[in-house]
Amino acid sequence: MSAELDEAVNTLRRMIGEEDYTLHTTVVDESSIDIAVSARDAACEECLVPKEMMRSIADDCLSSTGYRLRTLTYPGEEVPGEPPWRFVATATAHEAGGKIGALPAALRPVGASVLSGPAFTVLCGARDNLALHHAIAEAPAGSVLVCQTGGEPDAGYVGEVMVRAALARGLAGLVIDGCVRDADAIRALGWPVFARGLNVRGTTKDPLLPQSLGCRLRFGDVDVDPGDLVLGDADGVVVLPGARIAEVLADAEAREAAEKEIFVRIAAGETTMEIYGLSPRVQ
Repeated sequence: MSAELDEAVNTLRRMIGEEDYTLHTTVVDESSIDIAVSARDAACEECLVPKEMMRSIADDCLSSTGYRLRTLTYPGEEVPGEPPWRFVATATAHEAGGKIGALPAALRPVGASVLSGPAFTVLCGARDNLALHHAIAEAPAGSVLVCQTGGEPDAGYVGEVMVRAALARGLAGLVIDGCVRDADAIRALGWPVFARGLNVRGTTKDPLLPQSLGCRLRFGDVDVDPGDLVLGDADGVVVLPGARIAEVLADAEAREAAEKEIFVRIAAGETTMEIYGLSPRVQ
């Protein structure tokens, strides 16, 4: 745990009362942590602040650390286990899978760029975000919302209110084939959002428009199904099919190890021409 993150957690401990409560902190990946709260006794449990308020306090404490709170567990609740995946760089995952899963390059991070989690797919009506409100309420903690926007990207489908709602539900991030707004707030909150751009235009909430949750979506030449693994970083977004997650991540680990050996050889003076056995330049 970094010194900055350690200080933020200690600040949270002091704020809620170290003598009555203990915080059990787990660093999940490069940008998220889990916190489980235990109380000294039953009386202290009853005096705990509402969970939504605790999450807001924790978010404020973590705001300058580069980390976000993934899940918050209170006494009596089941502590989430380790996810069945780990974050790997998008380029590594793409290559390890046989050049698969790269979403369109137009999807760029608005703020925090490290993203990983299972896809929870959302189809919105054109310039309508009702389905996203439903998704935030229904998606399991740790999910990445993956959203298509009915062919009309030019609207602010998500803003600060919805990002705060998603954080309160423990969602891992958003990938949207459309625009968002309140960019400064999104950056400050540290919740990963990948979008086509920014747009101040408002949206409707019309239940009669075509919309769906848990459906197959298509981004360019990539199909995204519920439960597929979504990975995001500064290079873009890659989606791994659910049936291939374990295989591709194992190959990605081997690829990372091989690249470390290449770095050593480069430092020792070899050229990439020699390392990769490339053809000489045509004269």
